[in-house]
Amino acid sequence: DRYPLGHPLVLSLGVVAGNAHVVNPLLAALFTILASLIAREFAGKVAGSATALVSLGSPFLVAVSGTLLSHTTSLSMLTLFLWAGLRATRRHAHLGWAVLAAVAFGAAVIVRPSSAVIVGAPLYGLLAARSWSLADRWRRWIVFFGTGACMAGVQMALNLIVNGHPLLSGYMVYWLPREELRSPFGFGAFPWGIVHTPATAWGNTWHNGLRLAVWTFGWPLSLVVPLLASLGLRRRRTLWLAAAGWFPFLPMAFYFWPGLSDVGPVLFTETLVAWLPLTGIAVAAVGVRHRSTVLAFLFAGVVVVPWAFHRLEAPRLA
Repeated sequence: DRYPLGHPLVLSLGVVAGNAHVVNPLLAALFTILASLIAREFAGKVAGSATALVSLGSPFLVAVSGTLLSHTTSLSMLTLFLWAGLRATRRHAHLGWAVLAAVAFGAAVIVRPSSAVIVGAPLYGLLAARSWSLADRWRRWIVFFGTGACMAGVQMALNLIVNGHPLLSGYMVYWLPREELRSPFGFGAFPWGIVHTPATAWGNTWHNGLRLAVWTFGWPLSLVVPLLASLGLRRRRTLWLAAAGWFPFLPMAFYFWPGLSDVGPVLFTETLVAWLPLTGIAVAAVGVRHRSTVLAFLFAGVVVVPWAFHRLEAPRLA
């Protein structure tokens, strides 16, 4: 089949357990825990607690994790990659954290290659910036990239078994022989009557951005909070994290497919690895003196926002 094998392998665990539909909700729970740990790594306990609360109240995360789509698996693996990478860049950190980070990123690539690379690139920059001042950085990088090479070998072995060549992915085998599709990225005529132009690229990007701003937390312009946090704190590491949220809009503008919209802008699901921890960091930055009030407000949002969001969005989905 055209789809990478990573997500079907994960779903098969649910099939063996008797219900494949429990896999994505469990991965969403894993993401919530890891995202809170990432925010805590940046800004302390309050940021971690706030991230957990906004994750529980995110209509986007809840909706996507209620499907069988591969985006939740990819998101959870990228979040594991970032968390393990942050641990690996601590002074005197065990090299096992670098191994875990590389395995997690490799798993994300096996699940959704393009999304993993596009979202992962700024995260690599973040980890490189954090580790640059470490005396033993080369040893950690060698371990990380050596493990990554092993994961690349796993991907090539899967390609060889399924597609007959280590460098041929399922998408290449399925699409390239079809005359109407040269590459999923670019401008021109594509299947299903889609004509992709700079104008449609801008329209798709604008549409996805607006939907992401609404769906992430259930109210318009909700991404302004984490964006202002990354700019206001003026920390290089938070700017790298914000880049993981914004950078994917650039390459995805060239993608011919406008994306599904019934459970939010799913093509940008993986950007939650940045938006949710950044929101927790923002709450910690403004709520140090009023943490009880802020956390109570966020807890109320977990209850109120999904209800209000459902009343606004459900009629559009019918």
